[in-house]
Amino acid sequence: MERPPPCPGPTIRMTRSYYRIQYPVADRPRFMVDGIAHEVLDCSESGMRYRLATDEPAMYGQEIRGLVQFRRGTEIQVEGRIVRIDGEFAALHFNALGIPFGIILAEQRDLLRRYPMWR
Repeated sequence: MERPPPCPGPTIRMTRSYYRIQYPVADRPRFMVDGIAHEVLDCSESGMRYRLATDEPAMYGQEIRGLVQFRRGTEIQVEGRIVRIDGEFAALHFNALGIPFGIILAEQRDLLRRYPMWR
């Protein structure tokens, strides 16, 4: 009896270089830009995605500088360039000022402690 050919297993491609935290709605950080608070949907060391204000003009390639305020009380100054706009959301790729890895880890630990089923 001949064996059937092996089934290909699932292919997982890692397209990101950094771990990205996706926040539960109640614990999303704020991104303060020129006095306007934006909701952060997800972030990593190299970038983040945030909700644009309803009347806020945003352009691909635009330089943005602001303050990310995490719910635990940590605040970090970031700057970067808008690399994607999708409806009411913008993706920011950080330049020199990004989110340190230690803050990403602390955020992840805190979310896992408060939301054991969160991933």
